[in-house]
Amino acid sequence: GWEDAADQSILIVRNIRNTFTEFHHVMWDLGAPKTYAEALEHEYDLYDNLPPQEHFLSWRDEHVYDEISFYGWFIDYWMEG
Repeated sequence: GWEDAADQSILIVRNIRNTFTEFHHVMWDLGAPKTYAEALEHEYDLYDNLPPQEHFLSWRDEHVYDEISFYGWFIDYWMEG
């Protein structure tokens, strides 16, 4: 194992503004699945078309604080070891 040789990490993440938009578009293409099996039913629909801008804006306004919290949790999880 690495033991004391590698006690730090580097986490490279995309800008949250880009990931937030991309996440919405993927969820739109997959039909907002609740399970992995539901997502697989629509996997070939990915990147076929963009959702309406109005849908993204309303979704963004409704989910922004939760998604920022999840993003922070993700960073904390990987950086705190």
